[in-house]
Amino acid sequence: MPVRFPLAALAAALFASLGAAPALAAPVAPVRQAEGEAVVLRPLSLLKVDDLDFGWLTAATAGTAILNPFTGAVTTTGGVLAVGGMPQRARFTGAASRNTPIKIRIPTKPTILTRQGGTETMSLSAWTLDGPADRKTGIDRAFDFYLGGTLTVAAGQADGLYIGTFDVEVQYP
Repeated sequence: MPVRFPLAALAAALFASLGAAPALAAPVAPVRQAEGEAVVLRPLSLLKVDDLDFGWLTAATAGTAILNPFTGAVTTTGGVLAVGGMPQRARFTGAASRNTPIKIRIPTKPTILTRQGGTETMSLSAWTLDGPADRKTGIDRAFDFYLGGTLTVAAGQADGLYIGTFDVEVQYP
């Protein structure tokens, strides 16, 4: 004689057997790897080779003396005349890692030159560089650059040697 289960008992047995089945694991994303890296750059060095020198000037009336960073030539405006001396553009040389970009930072504000042994001043401004400020070193790691600017000379400027300092910086961008 066949065995009969009531429908409710059969459903309960079916659900009980389903609950007893092993649970399926949730899908796992495949493992991905990333790399870490670093570039070690040689410390930058910078050396001043030549000072900025406008040579000898006279001033009958106010004007300017402009030193070209490409040629080292001095041109004048107003009543200022270049009358000799040995003008030269400022020259810097440095070293960095090979084939790396560098950024040259020149002054953005005027520098005051003060007469040696006196209090009279002149303003050095409008700084110019012999090319772009953003450059790349070569395979030999060395680099040179030149700097010029504009000197503002007053009418009747007291004679004498005028001196001032300015900062130039080189950095990795």
